[in-house]
Amino acid sequence: VAFSTDGQMIGSEAVIGLPGDNKVEKYNLGGKSDSAVSPMPDSQQTLSDTSIEVKDGQTIMKFTKIMKEAGEIEITPGDNTLLWAHGSSDVLGYHGFTSKSPFELNLSSGAGEDQAVVSAAPTPAPVPDDSAADELMVGDDVCITGYVMDNYCIYTTGDPGVLLDDQSVVTLENPELHSFYCLLDVGVCYNSGFQVLGEKNPDTGLHCPGFELDDTDAVLEVARALGKNGKCKTCTGEEDSNPEYGYRATIKGKVK
Repeated sequence: VAFSTDGQMIGSEAVIGLPGDNKVEKYNLGGKSDSAVSPMPDSQQTLSDTSIEVKDGQTIMKFTKIMKEAGEIEITPGDNTLLWAHGSSDVLGYHGFTSKSPFELNLSSGAGEDQAVVSAAPTPAPVPDDSAADELMVGDDVCITGYVMDNYCIYTTGDPGVLLDDQSVVTLENPELHSFYCLLDVGVCYNSGFQVLGEKNPDTGLHCPGFELDDTDAVLEVARALGKNGKCKTCTGEEDSNPEYGYRATIKGKVK
């Protein structure tokens, strides 16, 4: 969970729990890469009553934090902007597009003068903006056709994100220029996970981030069989018709 002034990750201050290390500590969120997420100095590690455990498939983190600390974002007795996010392993890493969201928390009821225990249910993460999206529920079947993009080229290469192998191209503006090489050969890209993009928003000129794909191996297998062998060394297509840029696919699955 992070404390924010504007609802954005960068510049916020987080409390992060790592079940594998049994640690709950304060972090500065200086950017979207792992190296930019760093623990605060020991002098600022003032949390108390910390604990983290995984129980019945849920991760439960508890802590008590001083509301007003020098040089840190103040928690007020009234409205506060927070962020929630969770990963998929015991180590610090990328949380995925659908596993994070800002939310508002009002501490005016029953909060102490100097301290408060933060406990809030996360707001549902956004889904693609179309007429049926608002009615989607966990377990629903979905079918979407769009460009498949790695999360690294969307979120980690800048704001807005650019293609790692062609940084003149804004990722969500021209995903059709994304090479199969970048998508499928570069470890930092395919290890970040994939998502299928929604259609381009005519107001912004950008494709909206879409559904996170939880089977990376399946994406790699199908895309490498389709892509043309050449610049993409792991692709196996030998025909001139095999594409080298802009991987599009029809994805069928269930909302989780």
